Amino acid sequence: MSASNPRQANFQLRTNMDWEEIRRRLRSEYGSGVQSEAEISGVLADVDKDLEDCDAEFRRLQSRIIALQNQRKRLEEYKISLRFLRSPIRRLPNEIILRIFDSACEMNELTSKKLQTMPALAISSICSRWRALAQSYPDLWSRIRLQLWTTPRHLPGLPILDIYLHFSKQSPLTLEIPSMGSEELQADHLEVCAKLVACSHRWKKFSTEKSIIYDTVMAQNPRNFPVLEQLLIPCIFFYKETTLNHFQHASNLKVLRLCYIKNWEDMQQRKFPWRQITELDVAQCEDVMKPIFEMCNLRELRFRQYYGESTVKLCSRPITAPSVQKLTLTLRQTSYPERERNRSI
Repeated sequence: MSASNPRQANFQLRTNMDWEEIRRRLRSEYGSGVQSEAEISGVLADVDKDLEDCDAEFRRLQSRIIALQNQRKRLEEYKISLRFLRSPIRRLPNEIILRIFDSACEMNELTSKKLQTMPALAISSICSRWRALAQSYPDLWSRIRLQLWTTPRHLPGLPILDIYLHFSKQSPLTLEIPSMGSEELQADHLEVCAKLVACSHRWKKFSTEKSIIYDTVMAQNPRNFPVLEQLLIPCIFFYKETTLNHFQHASNLKVLRLCYIKNWEDMQQRKFPWRQITELDVAQCEDVMKPIFEMCNLRELRFRQYYGESTVKLCSRPITAPSVQKLTLTLRQTSYPERERNRSI
């Protein structure tokens, strides 16, 4: 023990533990041969004091062990930090790191309870450098997926959406609202929809499979879609083609996915920018659509059988699509009478 600690240096037992003597006395002393009570009481008092001193010394040593364990833990952490200073990624320029971030960060599912589903937020929580880089790159924050029916009710308006819209700055937004949940929108859902409509001028891609969400958004009459490239609403049924006139000034719209349009306008009266569509995905094929299929910019065409249809409705006469380079058929019905096969292809 170190002499620098007085208690350590002076820790000595008062009791002389002579086991042979105590055993001899236990065998031989009885009756009138038992020595005085005072002698035994004095020895017991010394033993009790020695036990107290042992307990105190044990506590002191235990505290010292804990202190050494904590010190060792801090040394390990310090060692790890020193090794991080030699990490190759620290030598990479910011431009390369941002490209890695951009490649690694896909959609941010803001209504998830797991940080790993929000890569922009996860990256920004690593260190101050990564946080500064992430916050300086709006594209990371502009890819947003919302499961509206899982939004926390105790946080109305989804505050994390405000964070993402803030750091995305003026970067074009990719918005996905999958089809899940009930058929009714609550007040907090409407508030989220209002926030999305307020930045409709930044929509690059808008995707939803729920008609109630699409109708709620369009009811606020957004008209400005200068950077919109993809409108993916594969389950939305339109009673009139004119309903699509919300997007008549979407000058960059190239990809359209919808379900079905019941009543089509005359070609001369159409305002939707069909001529600029390069990729079309629909659940119908009718004669009235022939001018659309024949447009020179159409490169990819996909026909789907709507889930509510028991049979495929065929065109009365073949339709040509001279500029189409890729044709896809997605059918629930896989067998047809011989007389109907290939009649409209």
